[in-house]
Amino acid sequence: MGTDNRKDGAVRELPHYPSRLFKPGDQWKQFDNMGDRIFLPANFIFVEPGDKVSFLYKVISGCVISLEYTEDGSEHIFNIFEEGSIFLESNLMLDFPSAVYFQTRKPCELTRIDRNSLEAAMKSDFAFSVALLESMSYKYFSAMDQIRENANRDAPWRVCNLLRLMAANGGERRDEWVQIDMKISQQMIANLLCMNRTTVCSILKELKEREQIEIVNGYYRVRADDLRAQ
Repeated sequence: MGTDNRKDGAVRELPHYPSRLFKPGDQWKQFDNMGDRIFLPANFIFVEPGDKVSFLYKVISGCVISLEYTEDGSEHIFNIFEEGSIFLESNLMLDFPSAVYFQTRKPCELTRIDRNSLEAAMKSDFAFSVALLESMSYKYFSAMDQIRENANRDAPWRVCNLLRLMAANGGERRDEWVQIDMKISQQMIANLLCMNRTTVCSILKELKEREQIEIVNGYYRVRADDLRAQ
């Protein structure tokens, strides 16, 4: 995912895993044939803090975010779950209530799986259990990344890194640029990084002036060379 500094001063490469933006490949195909399908409209909150979790979900199409509201009423987005990702598996397995909101960002088709079906699959299929643990581990590593960034990185680095993550997460190559495959606003970036919009606006303006990013028809683009250097 990046680099980390050892106590002896050496720099080590960290493994690659989703961070904040979950858009995996085919490793969780086995979830598709379990449970039932539901369809939800855009901007629909279907899980709230304190809710008993009766299902884990897989995104078949669309996009889901996890978020909370800060004391001043603004959003803090923790993760973005895109097609192929699963969420709420830890809560279902451990019978823990949700700690955050889960909301559709656009119209979604989801698979939902109850605990009995989950337990039966785990007992009968070791590969299924490994896939489930992999998903849970990704979320742990992602949370550690966010803590590390907040403690050790300044605001411009965090904004630039988020855009790089979004571009690397299935972005489309356009000459020397990689275009992020979703339209994101300055407010959404601020919500993801728990910053104020004015700070984000100023940083984006500077990145654009330095030709590290560009915006075309509302889509952000990051230089391909910056992704290779990440």
